Amino acid sequence: MTLEEHILLWNHAAVKILDIRHVIMNPGQILQDYLLPASSFICGVRGTATLQLAR
Repeated sequence: MTLEEHILLWNHAAVKILDIRHVIMNPGQILQDYLLPASSFICGVRGTATLQLAR
């Protein structure tokens, strides 16, 4: 599927927001074993990070 085809599908998708979380972390801080409540969109605003996702 091409990017354009994905965009066309997303333009018609129903999205329901279940939860919004805002976390501020300090340099060197580690967030351990966090279970996401559903499919998620993660947006980093500033700085750098390493994100490890597991099933």
